[in-house]
Amino acid sequence: SAHLVDAFKNQRDDVISYASKLVIEEGHIPFLPVIPVSHLSLNDQMKLVEYDGEKGVNYLGDNFNDTPVPNSPYFIFDVENGKETLGKTPDEAGTIIKRDGRDVLTTAEVIALAIHTDVLSRHNVFAVGSRHGGDGVAGLWLHGGEPKLYWDWANDSDARWGAASCGVEWNFEAWKLDFLFFYLWFYFFAGEISLFMPENRDRFNG
Repeated sequence: SAHLVDAFKNQRDDVISYASKLVIEEGHIPFLPVIPVSHLSLNDQMKLVEYDGEKGVNYLGDNFNDTPVPNSPYFIFDVENGKETLGKTPDEAGTIIKRDGRDVLTTAEVIALAIHTDVLSRHNVFAVGSRHGGDGVAGLWLHGGEPKLYWDWANDSDARWGAASCGVEWNFEAWKLDFLFFYLWFYFFAGEISLFMPENRDRFNG
């Protein structure tokens, strides 16, 4: 919708500037836009995933827990599509990704990967950042030519499955607002506190 497009467009210059300063590993995607579930349901997001004319379908439902992400549209940077962890269980892949100082992807982030790249023509993708119950993780794959979002056991492995990851996730508009609020807080609140410091008390005496 228009407000989502505007939300991404408003971050465009910052995103390009930020990405240009990163060291992106060979084969990685510089950045991807992500729509959080708070702005567009998984059902609607999966309709944006297409393969040979077949639109994606969400079979996962809402029974999952994401790692914390921004509440408004944001970008992820230095994205690896899961090739590096093919054949690993989600639990093993998550350990490797975190060891390398990277972030596992959530369901919405994996959907973004499938919307903007041809990853599903290469392999299936675990969203290790989205847990289903205690022992499952969300996953996106092709079944009968149809992109499907469902879940699998966190200790299962298959040569056709890998866990995608990113180096950074960021919402520049939210960052600017956070910085502004911090600045105002510091200016007014911390400034008021400073008035009561010993070196300033004379201003109120006599």
